[in-house]
Amino acid sequence: MQRLKRIGKIAQALSLDVVLGAICCSAMFCRLMKITPLPWGQLAVLGGTVLLIYTTDHQSDVHKMKGLPLTDRHRFHWRNRRLLRPFAAGLLLLLAVTSLWLPRVVLLYGLGLAATVGAYLLAVSRLPSAKAGKWFHKEILIAVLYTAGVWGSVAVRAAAPGRFAWLSGAIFGLLALQNLMLFSYLEWEEDVSQGQRSVARSWGKTGVRGGLLILAALLAGLLLAGWWWTDGSTGRAVWITMALMALVLGVLSAFPAPFRQHALYRWLGDGVFLLAAWALFR
Repeated sequence: MQRLKRIGKIAQALSLDVVLGAICCSAMFCRLMKITPLPWGQLAVLGGTVLLIYTTDHQSDVHKMKGLPLTDRHRFHWRNRRLLRPFAAGLLLLLAVTSLWLPRVVLLYGLGLAATVGAYLLAVSRLPSAKAGKWFHKEILIAVLYTAGVWGSVAVRAAAPGRFAWLSGAIFGLLALQNLMLFSYLEWEEDVSQGQRSVARSWGKTGVRGGLLILAALLAGLLLAGWWWTDGSTGRAVWITMALMALVLGVLSAFPAPFRQHALYRWLGDGVFLLAAWALFR
């Protein structure tokens, strides 16, 4: 049992739950937009890209931190930095090679997205930290990237995405943002003590709590409207999946205190995206 717990903690520290969640959700959108059979190569590249982004991001965080990291995930990346940095470099090379076998439209979309993100980050890096902190928030950028990768890479292959497919992309993006803002809110003290930039530090805990409530209300409204746009059993399954995600994240946002123990909010917050796993076996 102890060994299983240790394996689970290592998997979570490496963000493998986020990686698998991205693959499951992208497969769900493939089902919704009638892309069959599932493009397993594309899903694998997506998962590898998410792993690369999260690994690089955490390595960047621990490099900038003042003193020893306070969260389990960052402590893991700090202890294993000599292994994870060459791992990230090797993963980047592997993804660059395997991406050549992707459909042309997906490859061009990915290259365009990468170039846009690179230009944006370059612009932000040249701004004074205090000025950039007013409008640049990593959580918002990651939510957009996550949605663009998970949903967008499927939409560019679809012949004609219906209105529920477009609405599902907006809902998914809000779910990703709610997830990241929730983590920022619950890890506010660690970010402050180590000088990490976060939306919670910029907006304040009260501002982020208000933002989470607004997101919950938006999601409830969009889901209510979206039910009437669903088409067939797959559309209803996607709607139910996203509604359950919104419910779990809403409960975490409304009652965060009980979920702080043993970082339970991390397990549940990232785990909601695994609810789409049904799409892998349907």
